[in-house]
Amino acid sequence: MGIAERKQREKERRIREILESARDLFLSKGCDNTTMLDIAEKSELSRRTLYHYFESKEEISYIIMLEAYKTLKEMVGQAENLSTMNGIERLNAYQEIFFNFYHDHFDQFAFTLFLDQKIGFIERPNEEARKCLSIMDNVISVIKNTLDMGVEDGSIIYISNTKEAAVTMLTMILSTMQKIYIRKDWIKESFDVDDDQIIRTMFSMFMSAIRP
Repeated sequence: MGIAERKQREKERRIREILESARDLFLSKGCDNTTMLDIAEKSELSRRTLYHYFESKEEISYIIMLEAYKTLKEMVGQAENLSTMNGIERLNAYQEIFFNFYHDHFDQFAFTLFLDQKIGFIERPNEEARKCLSIMDNVISVIKNTLDMGVEDGSIIYISNTKEAAVTMLTMILSTMQKIYIRKDWIKESFDVDDDQIIRTMFSMFMSAIRP
């Protein structure tokens, strides 16, 4: 291994350590309450060295968010290749994918909430934020195509604007799961309903509305 290759591997390792440290801090303290100094100390770096790798906390947070959205895109892509399913069956597969994303990738799921919070306060999203939004556009297109398929094969009722329905479905899914993420302990204590029940009920209500 040459010197240049060894240096590049060391740089990649250091970046990964910084991102993992930042992820832990964002989840435990919240993105707004985490500072670059916090990230530097947890990464066992000086703040000056940290700035050599990243310009700001925001840059770090968007990179972590993008990783979360890439995971979701990969999971959705798995169901997109299930050609033997009709429209409604494929939507059911998407339900399970989002459910599994919430459960099996909970730490990553949390950062979809962070993106929504940040985008709401800026006029021009940076490059990493635009990449996240682009992935969401892709997921919406996948859902739209599935709705079109279901309308055509008769497994879904006629929908005049399937893109609008796809945006509505994705908004319902993410909004419900994000609200539960924030309030699930209160919901369980107040109503004796756990997060799985609410997510399943939300999916069931949407699917009932579009079945023939």
